[in-house]
Amino acid sequence: MLVTCPICQTVTPPGATECPHCTADALSRSVTLKLRYRLDGLIGRGGFGLTYQAVDLQSGDRVAIKELFPVGATRVGRDVMPTAALRLETLRANREGFLRVNTAMRGLSHRNLLPILDLFEQHGTAYAVMPLLQGLTLERQVQKSGPLLGQEAKRVAVEVAAGLEQLHSAGFLHRDLKPDNIFLSHDGRVVLIDVDSARMADGSATQTLTRVVSAGYAPIEQYAGEYRFAPAADIYALGATLYYAIQGEAPPAATDLVTGTPLASFAANVEAALAEAIRCAMAVKAQDRPQSAQAFVALLTTPLAAKQEVASRQPTTFKAHNSAITSIVRGERDTVLTVSDDHTARVWREATLVTGGAPVRTFLSHRDAVCAAAYSANQEWLTAGEDGYIFIYDQVSVHPRRLEHDEGLVGMDAHEGWVAAAGSDRVVRVWQIADGAPIGTSTRLPHWITVIRYTKSGEALFVGLKDGRLLILHGGSARLLAERSAHLGAVTALMSFQEGMLSTGVDGRLCFWDEYGEKQKEVQISVTAVLAIDADAHGRILAADDGGHLYSMSVDHGIPERIAKLPGQVSALKMTDNSILIGMNDGRLQVRALPALAATVEAPSSSEPS
Repeated sequence: MLVTCPICQTVTPPGATECPHCTADALSRSVTLKLRYRLDGLIGRGGFGLTYQAVDLQSGDRVAIKELFPVGATRVGRDVMPTAALRLETLRANREGFLRVNTAMRGLSHRNLLPILDLFEQHGTAYAVMPLLQGLTLERQVQKSGPLLGQEAKRVAVEVAAGLEQLHSAGFLHRDLKPDNIFLSHDGRVVLIDVDSARMADGSATQTLTRVVSAGYAPIEQYAGEYRFAPAADIYALGATLYYAIQGEAPPAATDLVTGTPLASFAANVEAALAEAIRCAMAVKAQDRPQSAQAFVALLTTPLAAKQEVASRQPTTFKAHNSAITSIVRGERDTVLTVSDDHTARVWREATLVTGGAPVRTFLSHRDAVCAAAYSANQEWLTAGEDGYIFIYDQVSVHPRRLEHDEGLVGMDAHEGWVAAAGSDRVVRVWQIADGAPIGTSTRLPHWITVIRYTKSGEALFVGLKDGRLLILHGGSARLLAERSAHLGAVTALMSFQEGMLSTGVDGRLCFWDEYGEKQKEVQISVTAVLAIDADAHGRILAADDGGHLYSMSVDHGIPERIAKLPGQVSALKMTDNSILIGMNDGRLQVRALPALAATVEAPSSSEPS
């Protein structure tokens, strides 16, 4: 009778008790490591090592032991040695990385991660001791019983995502997630294994690392010798792994997807929401994927009916200005003001925007681009221009009142009876709106100003700088109160939120600040710059990045979900009661239906899979 090796799937020679291909460079049975662990045979191998089952002679427990044995190494006696294909320096670096990763893993406790019980060096290499699981890898399960059904596939996805979230929170990426590295334990757990290839996750820097590429499961950026780390790399691998789980075959390699090879159609019994989640996770561009494991679960568990209802309401897009729309402001009686680089400001009736209706009023006062707009407590429109003027329009007069800064303006905001404006001279000035009397002037600020915004109380004025800092000024006098390091690069947007402030930057992060300028938390929205944000009283936050992606999240759950791909680069964003108004760099205005807040759908915990 022919016997297939469970490790390499080759047929063993007649009469052989072990596969000679797999055990040729493995330690022999009965070898004892650390005077404690007696080996009982090889149970697995991969590009980074060999895995043995063993007995802990102290406790009597059966354990698994991973030995670092990278491709290219050789064994001399029991020692692992370099060869011409694996330099000594590389072997040492691999050993240091193995120890570093598993030391960090030793501090993690999670049902979907395999705990490290012991870690030691011996025989010129390193060993990690783990509990011995009983069950099958996802790959073997599919080979044995066929593709998973939809609910079982979703359960596996949610549990794997929970393990990834824990790994990412600890500062690591898995980098080699695939069906053979997901273990379906007999006790019902889904466990991530073989994290030897994990590395520190740092989305702000590109690092050269040992290349780990499993064809069909590695994202396109992982094929490069250098790539920018982000959890989205593991999200791609998770989507590809789920593809295998429900299709029974590996997906095309990312290199094939880049050249136009499509994913095969999913089987008829695959739930549409699951198929959509897989397609999103396997987007070729990293910024088009869910940016965290939580975001993937939110996408997976959002009711499809809600998505279809939103999709059925087609957005309206029309030319509102001849150049970039720089700000969108809501007024009384369902009015909306848009301002633009084309020197104009236009008032619209919100009800007519969905049909691309004409503006009810156009202001042509500025001689240069209009950079900001506001609405006062006295129901007046305020516009700020690069010509250095602030114009104040009431509801009936033809001619506006005017305030003047010493230099061209780059930002402006109003609160109650005050208006504050920032100039290209790095000075912020504050006036009384009613009589135009100046009430405060800042000193020259330490860097170029990008945006300014009042807090809800008006006691503080937040100022974003091009170097990523936030300055907190007194709302009336413009006296400097505090300075904060906020973003890795320019602050791109500020938004008064609850009692504090939201800020975004070119680093793709969203930061939450209290009214005193103390950071409360931060969320990575995108791998690229976030250009515009808005929020409502219900805790819903919208953000748009420079790739034209629109994200939605709830402050309660903090899981950003990509909800739309927009037809251009976004320059302004505003939510109304029922719609999202999106200003584009080319002057178009898009009006979209405001969807139900997907992020309020709580992702099930790893112990209660859906």
